[in-house]
Amino acid sequence: MTFIKNKIAAFGIFFMLTLSGCAQQPPCYQIKAEFTDRTASEKLKEATIEKIGKRLKERNLDADIKIENNTIIAKMPCEGSDKAPHCFYQDKFAIYETYQTAELNAAMDGIGRISDSIADNAPEIAEGYTAYVIRLEEILNREFAEGAVIGYCKTGRSEEFMKLVNLPQSKKLLPAGLSFVFGLPEKNQPAIAVYAVRNSDKAPVTIYMLEETDVVRSYNKINYDVMLQFKDNYKAAWAALTRKNTQKFLAIVLDGRVLSCPMVTGPIEGGKAAISANMDRRQADAMAERINTSLPLEVLITEVKLLEQK
Repeated sequence: MTFIKNKIAAFGIFFMLTLSGCAQQPPCYQIKAEFTDRTASEKLKEATIEKIGKRLKERNLDADIKIENNTIIAKMPCEGSDKAPHCFYQDKFAIYETYQTAELNAAMDGIGRISDSIADNAPEIAEGYTAYVIRLEEILNREFAEGAVIGYCKTGRSEEFMKLVNLPQSKKLLPAGLSFVFGLPEKNQPAIAVYAVRNSDKAPVTIYMLEETDVVRSYNKINYDVMLQFKDNYKAAWAALTRKNTQKFLAIVLDGRVLSCPMVTGPIEGGKAAISANMDRRQADAMAERINTSLPLEVLITEVKLLEQK
């Protein structure tokens, strides 16, 4: 797939990616979207458009995509176009460093005291009734906190937890660059793991650094894992990251959820990593597909409209 480089685009010429040899229907549906990071490299922009195109094609949408002044313009037939907007959703994949629970125990204790103080001084809203206030201990079980998991949040109460840790007085206790990220909800489980992730503007590992993922049998021969394979020019970076984080945990994140957070036992040479999450074949295939089509860059849809038919 060939793209015209940005030195041509600088003269106002756009490139077009045709996803079908010949359109069966005239385009009648248009989506415009913009990159949130306008300073991103042309390689990342091109890779993002290529994956949007792949998503559209998988949904049997014959679309023409072009870029004009940093704006993505996609035109397609109306049939099936209701599926198109989701193809522009990033479904961001990244691997992040983490904080150890022990590093945050004092801060979490402090947030617990803050919530208790607020609750103890809650205003009376009616005779015998005070305003409803969240106490940390009511929504976060810290008894089994270990590794990068700072506790388990009660199902359905994640928004309350986030409100509490984002209070100005709570944030003063927490390290800059810390993000609390929830794990995957498990069936019939009353709580969800909460991970302490070292967030940054640029994740140490992004989807652009990977080849297509594969699904392989787990060591137990019962479940399936998703195997990540790094591109040749990023294998050394992966080895360096795992060397730096030996005996620590790395959070593998997709669409704002931690898929897996394994402890690194030593430098990983050869550019491979496995996501093990007790998955059956169907679940592993679905996860691999989402990772493979994850967009390198975030794009925001700015316009959706029907085109006038000639």
